Amino acid sequence: MVTLTTEEVACLGAAILAGMAVGFYPSPEEAAQKLVVVQDRWEPDRANRSVYDQGYGMYVRLYDSLEELFALARRYHVTGQ
Repeated sequence: MVTLTTEEVACLGAAILAGMAVGFYPSPEEAAQKLVVVQDRWEPDRANRSVYDQGYGMYVRLYDSLEELFALARRYHVTGQ
């Protein structure tokens, strides 16, 4: 996992795409090499694997329990009903 010096990563992505569109960067990889600055890097602690697994299991259960509401919200957004 990494954190970047830039908090506005959506704007950074837009800048990369704009730079490519005008020919300033030949590829997104080259643009990223020049524009993205990694602030910090870390790896998960293997000793905490069970804690990570429990948290992920909770996330999956929560998502599954809300899936019907997500569908309802999508339908309301599209149809207004």
